[in-house]
Amino acid sequence: MVKSSALYLPAIIAGVIGSILFGALGGILFGKDPVQVVMAYVLPIMGGGAGAGAIPMAQVYADVTGEDPAGYLSFALAILAVGNIVSVAFAAILQTVGILVPKLSGNGELVCDSAKKVETEKKESVNVSMDDLGAGIFLTGGFFILAQLFAKKILPSVAGVSIPNFAYLIIFAALANVFNLIPEHLKAGAQKCQQFCANKLVWIQMVGVGIVMINFSEMLEVLSLANLVIVILIVLGAVLGSAIFGWAVGFFPIESAITAGLCMANMGGAGDLAVLGAAKRMNLISYAQISSRIGGAMILLLSSIVFSVFA
Repeated sequence: MVKSSALYLPAIIAGVIGSILFGALGGILFGKDPVQVVMAYVLPIMGGGAGAGAIPMAQVYADVTGEDPAGYLSFALAILAVGNIVSVAFAAILQTVGILVPKLSGNGELVCDSAKKVETEKKESVNVSMDDLGAGIFLTGGFFILAQLFAKKILPSVAGVSIPNFAYLIIFAALANVFNLIPEHLKAGAQKCQQFCANKLVWIQMVGVGIVMINFSEMLEVLSLANLVIVILIVLGAVLGSAIFGWAVGFFPIESAITAGLCMANMGGAGDLAVLGAAKRMNLISYAQISSRIGGAMILLLSSIVFSVFA
């Protein structure tokens, strides 16, 4: 993950550029102002979800324009819900493409690196005991508590930018792995716990969280043929932009499209679970969280610039 991080953020940016270009194209096809399509469709869809994306984006819109944020937010949440469903559908399609064209897929590995296969085989050879499983659960809980402390008490923001707990969780876990602070048998225990949650519990989470997060009445109000096609084009642009850039820099195109593309175009954490579950690549959750959190923060910054210039 550390090896790929320097190129992963540019892959996110490539996906955003692709979504803007395809979204503007969709606006032109249906007689809509491309700039309005970018502001009302692309930014909310690519903004990292509702709580960390559309809602603060509506406030940014209100701060810049002086208008009531409720009007922008209601449409943004509805179009975001449609984008989330389209993203999950694209994830299932990419999973099928990866099966039909194996060279495009890393089967859950982002970086095209044969050394990763050797490392994975080495990890799979570790015998996991019940003690290791229990230790893996406590290890996960310990990282989560440490991340919560930093996000809520110790260092909640840096230079005025709020740092969410999942961002800290990813950072601390990555550093522990880089400096080899965790024994292999504990890593294997934590991985078995993750596999159990991904294979057995993810569908329960997807159904429960999805029903709570999606406002079906608002979604149906904006669900016209033109809006649906524009949303599909936006998500397609994110997929192609991140896949092409990923392929150019040594990522597997399928995994790059899923993480840097679709995990930007879904509804944040709940959308990440749905997308990765549909793509059968739950082990990419760390990259998905980078897209939803850090990528979402980048979109908020971009939205403030776009609103200031065009709104």
